[in-house]
Amino acid sequence: MKTKFRQFKTAEKHQWRTMQLLNIVLLHNQAPDSYVELFNKMAYLDFVIPLRGDNYIELLRFEKLATLNMYEGTIVTYIGIRDNAWFNQKSKKIESRESEEDLYANTKKATFYFIPEVHKLCLLSGSEVTIQNIKKYIDAASTKILGPEQVHSNFVTSKDEITEAYKELNVNRVKLTINYGNKDDIEGFEETFSDLAKEGNIALINMDVSSAENEDLNLTEGGMVDSLINLVTKMGNGAAEITGYQLIPGKKKGSKPKRKNHRIRTENYIEKIKVKNHSDRRPSHRPPACGPLCRLPERACPSAKFRQV
Repeated sequence: MKTKFRQFKTAEKHQWRTMQLLNIVLLHNQAPDSYVELFNKMAYLDFVIPLRGDNYIELLRFEKLATLNMYEGTIVTYIGIRDNAWFNQKSKKIESRESEEDLYANTKKATFYFIPEVHKLCLLSGSEVTIQNIKKYIDAASTKILGPEQVHSNFVTSKDEITEAYKELNVNRVKLTINYGNKDDIEGFEETFSDLAKEGNIALINMDVSSAENEDLNLTEGGMVDSLINLVTKMGNGAAEITGYQLIPGKKKGSKPKRKNHRIRTENYIEKIKVKNHSDRRPSHRPPACGPLCRLPERACPSAKFRQV
């Protein structure tokens, strides 16, 4: 009985996977075809974008899926080989060796999916290339093509995890960057704020919200600051830096409490969206990630067009 139960739990676990989303916004032209054109140029121009150290990243391919309104891309990272930096483990010396010019080491490859209608890039969690490195590629390559401050990309982040991180803090400052995007499932202040931004032809908003002296910001659910944080976390429409502090009691009786400062960046709380894995039902020609991608939960994609994909 225990063996059968374990087998059932293992099978159930394999039915689900998680994915992460990157929201990519063209600040001055959000037509779906403009996003496709941008990715096609990235692939055609064959940019090699440096990462940390001797690591590099580049886009290998970007193609439309035959039966779906989305695109599939392949991206790789690798390490450049320096001829004068070979380590001989036996002699314990650094040596020089000639290597072929176009060969690179430790290559990692990942497949991502892009949905132009909602300008979202989707990556299965656990892929060899991280979504953080893909963001670095998108930001750098788009700047080379369009110039600076034309594309704004942000992760879809978890409001629940962010709230959990700051709930014990006395928050006195929140810095936010918000871009206008698709009108998602928002209401109240968030809807009014977004509508006014659209009517004002505002593409990007930078805000610095600080509390009055010797006061803390009111982060009550539905309040102004909470609503602004909602706007930047929902569907990746921006990013925020939340600054606060804790008062730690002194070790000695009667001593003043010690103040410990904290800084929370929403980009560090990327949401992992749970999706059903139907790999056992798909035709052999279908890419392995396509099944779960086509079945994103409704809360992750409030746009009707997103749900139809």
